[in-house]
Amino acid sequence: MNPFRLREILPLLQNESVYLVGGSVRDFLLNRRSSDFDFIADGNARPIAEKVASHLGVRVIRMGKGEKSIFRIMAGKNTLDFSSMAGSSIEDDLKARDFTINAIAYDLRQKRFIDVTGGLADLEKKTIRLISKEALLSDPLRMLRAFRLATVLGFSLHRQTLRVIRAHSGLLKLAAYERIQAELFKMMETSDSFPYLEEMCNVGLLQHIIPELKPCIGCTQNVYHVFDVFHHITTAYRKLENILKSYNIICPSYSDPIEDYLNSHRRKVLLKMSILLHDLGKPVCRYKDKGKIRFTGHEKVSGKLALRICTRLKMSNHDTYYVRLIVENHSHPLYLFNAHQEKSLKTKGINRFLNRYQDDIIGLLVHALADQRAKTRDSQLVNSFSRFTEKILKMYFSEVKPKIITPLITGHDLIDEFHLSTSPIIGKILREVRNAYLDKKIGSKNEALLLARELLKQDDNPV
Repeated sequence: MNPFRLREILPLLQNESVYLVGGSVRDFLLNRRSSDFDFIADGNARPIAEKVASHLGVRVIRMGKGEKSIFRIMAGKNTLDFSSMAGSSIEDDLKARDFTINAIAYDLRQKRFIDVTGGLADLEKKTIRLISKEALLSDPLRMLRAFRLATVLGFSLHRQTLRVIRAHSGLLKLAAYERIQAELFKMMETSDSFPYLEEMCNVGLLQHIIPELKPCIGCTQNVYHVFDVFHHITTAYRKLENILKSYNIICPSYSDPIEDYLNSHRRKVLLKMSILLHDLGKPVCRYKDKGKIRFTGHEKVSGKLALRICTRLKMSNHDTYYVRLIVENHSHPLYLFNAHQEKSLKTKGINRFLNRYQDDIIGLLVHALADQRAKTRDSQLVNSFSRFTEKILKMYFSEVKPKIITPLITGHDLIDEFHLSTSPIIGKILREVRNAYLDKKIGSKNEALLLARELLKQDDNPV
């Protein structure tokens, strides 16, 4: 609700024993815009909600039963919740809330703020402070919410609050995973979540969200890495956030399509999630070969673990697919770079890489930049990989993507020309035709159909 609409309903409430509470009061005092408004009534909240709804021309939605019912009004993109006071007074209600900065009320009748927990002082200090241990025990998700609030507001967590979270971090597993995912992703939506993520690690909270991280602690790596697996992962997360703040310099000549890609489908959040999961398979795959530590096949194992974690967190199929794609293939750009360094990389190999992942090479390369910067302190190597990344992106946008957008032939062309039925063979032929096009072996629809005919003359598996 915009400020005008909020002012519009205040006269309806000024003679009622009603208080505005929670995040909307906090946001008002911080000069932040709010779209969720919580009203507490001293008595039955329903008639008050119905009066406001009638004025706005909308209806009331009842949520819950009995004394804990919430009467919700949806006004455009804004939500107004009306509920009855918990306890015998507004002071009792405020003391039962989660954090002091969320326990400030505004008395609409007397036009004054009510603060019985020190929330106003904590707003000044930019501090997240738990009101009581019982508030956390009654809803363990509040541990994660404390970090989310701190991240979004740029606040710090009070030392006593951190001690309580550390002592009870294991209770987070009692919270619904959908709610855990929502809080975690809201953290990741900010551009500076790393310090708070690091603090979550320090109190053990992140390890309860992703217990697969625990074996990574102290898992030493080979000479190409400066950190153990766990600290490599957290360092890569920090590097990724830095890259995402200045991604326009990755490939300046194509900064617009890169920006469009990263800002679509919450890919920045999903890349941060991917970087947390990309090396989880290393402890399982770790072995020594002639004294050298190796992690052969860790990408696939990490991908399977990523699938398990995304499923556990109730992530959507789309988000899960993307995270697994990045995790399972995160080493591909680094392998190409190694071949480039050894002067054995051929244009055909680059074309196949670009053709396989298409726009998702942006995500893979951004991820690889962070991964590589977290494994070495060799600035010359880092700069070389950055130049290589820019070269690959330029090649994709200037040479490969235009051909991907306008393929020479489609599956329908194959069905019509060769009277085929729908089957996997069509996809295999199209991939071979596309690769030949990218390798500049063919350049027209007729040539593509001739190649398809030759492939069909081979055995049942033309690839």
